[in-house]
Amino acid sequence: MTDYAKQQMMVNLTNGINLKIEPHEDNLLRILIESGVIPVNTAPSGGASVATPQDHVQTHAPGPGTPEAPTEPGAVHKNMLLQDAVNAYLKDRLTVNYQFDEKQNRSKLERLVKIVGNIPLAMINSAIADRYRDILMKIPRRQRSNARKKLSPEQLAALGDPDHIKTETVNQRLQAISSLFRWLNSKESSIQNPFFRTTIKQQEGDTRADKKRKKRRRFTPEELKRIFSDEIWSEHRHNHDWEYWLPLVLLHTGARITEIVQLLTTDFGERDGIWFMSINDDPTPEEIEDIWHWAKRIKSDSGVRELPVHSHLAKTLGFRDFVTSRPPGALFPEVKEVADKIAKEPCRRFNDYILPRCGAKSPQTVLYSFRHVVGDELKRRGSEAQKRARMLGQEHRETTDEEIDQLLGSIDSRNVTESVYGSDFSLHQMQLLVEMLDFRAELAGVLPWSAFSGRRTKKYRHSAKRKKRQALPT
Repeated sequence: MTDYAKQQMMVNLTNGINLKIEPHEDNLLRILIESGVIPVNTAPSGGASVATPQDHVQTHAPGPGTPEAPTEPGAVHKNMLLQDAVNAYLKDRLTVNYQFDEKQNRSKLERLVKIVGNIPLAMINSAIADRYRDILMKIPRRQRSNARKKLSPEQLAALGDPDHIKTETVNQRLQAISSLFRWLNSKESSIQNPFFRTTIKQQEGDTRADKKRKKRRRFTPEELKRIFSDEIWSEHRHNHDWEYWLPLVLLHTGARITEIVQLLTTDFGERDGIWFMSINDDPTPEEIEDIWHWAKRIKSDSGVRELPVHSHLAKTLGFRDFVTSRPPGALFPEVKEVADKIAKEPCRRFNDYILPRCGAKSPQTVLYSFRHVVGDELKRRGSEAQKRARMLGQEHRETTDEEIDQLLGSIDSRNVTESVYGSDFSLHQMQLLVEMLDFRAELAGVLPWSAFSGRRTKKYRHSAKRKKRQALPT
């Protein structure tokens, strides 16, 4: 327990009771509380009182306002210790939703236990929530030095390091804790959520996502020509199939990278003569067990959609033949999860190796830039904002034309829409939108998949060292 938690415990274990609990006696505290010998009650003043063991012996019944000790093991109750509540919550979430990120959420929640202590839920009030937030805001980002590893969170916060945890990170941790208490309240209505509305308001454009978005830009037509003239597309020299297909699919869909690398062969279909891909997070346990190292994840509800496949991609380049030739399961099974990131390897490969080799590398161009290309091209061709948002899997909100001009001020700005969230369109309408894209000039150097399907006997592996040796003067 932290010093602050010990002080809080001693303050609350008063009212004339001669009972002392030393810091090393957490287990004794757990036994006393869970057995009902020390029921913690919320007093009208907001504090907590503790009944003596003698009172229980004499009356054999709880006093007025004292909750009954729970009879069901593991049941949620006000006297439950914080760590036990965290464990119960994570276990329940994993049972309900197999996509729940247990490791990441446990880290956020156990930080709360570390700072405020493993105290009963009834003791956690808005004052403790505010103090936790204040400490979190002052903790330095860098904590791995030998000197800092030994410090408690309170001591780290007292260092006054200006390079502290970012506001967005603090808010994410507060939201995770608020979700815990919402769940506890759903199980036991007497447990309130002291972390409700404790997040810190940020200015528009100050979030990490906003800053990253400002740093990115679309590829120019000339850069697209250089990229797709590379040997991956002109000679089919690549290590994996996704190296050839992923940039082409992103260029013709505007989809997020994670949405494409998660596709299964069963996510493609045909309706009313239109061949489309379904971007979804539908659970497929049997396929995931055999093939995937992660569950399918979609950024938001608006990201779930059906996208017609562009005719040039499907027919001319041969994407439909490629999809139908794949065995059931993942479309790109070679893509593996790295550090809990499902698109880390494709992004690293493209951003660090392919772009520099093509001469299209800059601080603002990354694999995600294909999404900017699609959004900007559709806007330039006069498409409706509603349809663009639907194609890109973005949420809709009402904005005025003036706001749109301000937010979209440059071609590199983020996409916004002036429509109401929830609008939908038919496959035929979306096909007309998709076919507005025309990159045939930029893809002139790309040979279709079928041109090499019979000649790929082994995978080509690039060797930077070999190329470097060949470039050295003799």
